[in-house]
Amino acid sequence: MGRLDLDCEALHDPHRDQWTIFYTAAPGTPSHEALKLLKVIGTQDLAVRTPGD
Repeated sequence: MGRLDLDCEALHDPHRDQWTIFYTAAPGTPSHEALKLLKVIGTQDLAVRTPGD
């Protein structure tokens, strides 16, 4: 994918001391298109199968 230019937003829940971090790219940018591609690639099963699996 190469370098991605992303925005980062962190939300903190002080009651649970937990953080949620969001990484986003501006729509229409090459980074946004790369993230859309990664979303598709990330759902594929790339395991090598043998007959009978």
